[in-house]
Amino acid sequence: MQSVEIKEFFEGFKIDRDGVLWQKAKKAVKIAAIAFVGIVFLIGTFLFYLNHVDFAPLMEEELHPSKRLIPEYIEQRQLSFLTWNIGHGNLGNSMAFFNESGKKVRATKSATQNGFEQIVSRVLSLRNTDFILLQEVDFDSKRTHFINQYAALSNAMFFHESVFALNYSVPYVPLPLTKPLGKVNSGQMTLSRFASKTARRISYPQIALWPGRLFLHDRCVIETRYPIKEGGELVVFNTHNSDFVKDDQNIDLEIDVLRKRMIKEYEKGNFVLVGGDWNVNPPDFEPSRSYDYLYKKTDLSFPKNMIPTGWQFAYSNLVPTSRFSNTPFSKSKTYTTTTDYFIVSPNIEIIHIEVLNLEFESSNHNPILLKISLK
Repeated sequence: MQSVEIKEFFEGFKIDRDGVLWQKAKKAVKIAAIAFVGIVFLIGTFLFYLNHVDFAPLMEEELHPSKRLIPEYIEQRQLSFLTWNIGHGNLGNSMAFFNESGKKVRATKSATQNGFEQIVSRVLSLRNTDFILLQEVDFDSKRTHFINQYAALSNAMFFHESVFALNYSVPYVPLPLTKPLGKVNSGQMTLSRFASKTARRISYPQIALWPGRLFLHDRCVIETRYPIKEGGELVVFNTHNSDFVKDDQNIDLEIDVLRKRMIKEYEKGNFVLVGGDWNVNPPDFEPSRSYDYLYKKTDLSFPKNMIPTGWQFAYSNLVPTSRFSNTPFSKSKTYTTTTDYFIVSPNIEIIHIEVLNLEFESSNHNPILLKISLK
């Protein structure tokens, strides 16, 4: 277009300021501005609502275990423990979870029910285990089709005391935008063949920033105390630490809360055991030569300098405890690792540790069985 034609074009546009073209442009700008303000208002209102109803637990809260006709004291010296992140029965071997760059948000209702029934059946088969520490137990959650997993497990294990602590409660998670996760309520559960003296929920520091933290876990540990007939107490911690953490200072903040309590209880003369899903490898972890899976280290490892000399990590390096869930599980293609294990005080002897290899059938974690003796 020549300079004369360009000049005529703009002069024509000026002439049309009160004409059809100008009126259409003003209307389009007005509609876009109203739409933008409306979207900002809706997002702001949504965040205000979530901030108002945000689950904000205290640093310490008393929990109320179910009452069972079970022993009030521990008499034997040898005890058994199981820890298992059950993945809310929705992260079995066919799941490729969106939170790990997969394509699925939730399994179908029938698949979720089947996966959870397998978990209940497995837990029942281990009913002679003295203590069972579970993570990612759902209730009233869209992702698990509103199945009350805590009630189902508690009722099935009626011969165990059960205690539950909420660590993830969001009225509506809007991601992914095409198929939102929706309402979530989830937490940790401790089952025991002995009556606890006390049970408490202890909060970890919130390491996420606002507004992201409104949609994330409020991490915690369950502390339960059991009197020993010969004197002293067994203090059991059920932990589920933050995932996708790349800053070791953040993971240190969580572990320090637990470390101080562990040491304090041991100095009292008590026996201390911690188990759960740490979401990081144990210190200096390496899989054995017989580890017949693809292995990938977590971004961070447990900071070994935070645990005093004499304390022991109890884990197995023969079989993975967890898998990466970005694709359905394939032994030849899916990366695995070890993030579930125990720590015991110096007055506890480790007798046996074993990963129950379920090939991630109903969860993206395998259960870990530990047998110990009180010295």
